[in-house]
Amino acid sequence: MKILAPVNKPREVEPLIAAGAQELYCGVLSSSWKKRYTNVASSNRREWRASNLNNYRELKEVVTLAHSQDTPVILALNAFYTKPQYPVLERQLEEGLKTGVDALIVADLGLILYIKERGIKIPLHISTGGTAFNSRTIKFYQELGASRIILPRHFSVPEIVEIVQKAK
Repeated sequence: MKILAPVNKPREVEPLIAAGAQELYCGVLSSSWKKRYTNVASSNRREWRASNLNNYRELKEVVTLAHSQDTPVILALNAFYTKPQYPVLERQLEEGLKTGVDALIVADLGLILYIKERGIKIPLHISTGGTAFNSRTIKFYQELGASRIILPRHFSVPEIVEIVQKAK
C-alpha cells in the first residue's frame, strides 16, 4: 500500500514526504481557466482555490522538490469537460506535461481518447469520477491504457476483492 497525499502549495512537499507520503497529487486552477469558467467549474474536481496550485510554475516547483526525494507527482485533470473547454484543457495538459509530472488522474473519456490518439506516453490513473463500479468497467479502462483505477470510496473490502479478482 502507498500513501498518496494532496499537495496545494510547494512548501507542503517536504513536510508531506517527511510524514510518510509516497506519492503526491495536485490540481492547478490556472488564471485562464478561472477567467473563463471560474473555480465552480474546476478543471480537476477540486473547486476550492486553496485546494489547487495557482499556476504551472508552482507545479514545476512541486515536481522538482518531490523528484529530489524520489517521490512521484500526479496531476489531476479529472473533471468532465464540454467541447468549448477543450482548447483551454489541451493547453493545460501540455503545460502540465512540460513540468515532468509522473502520471495523470483523469475521468473524462474524451480526454482519455485525446491522450491516446495523440500518442502521449504518460500513465493514466482513472479517478473515482470515472465510475468504475464493476470488473467490466475496469477492463474497459485498462484497454484504453489505464495503469491505475481508483475505486469509489463506498466500496467494502469484500466488494473490492471481488471486482479485482474478476478483472484479472
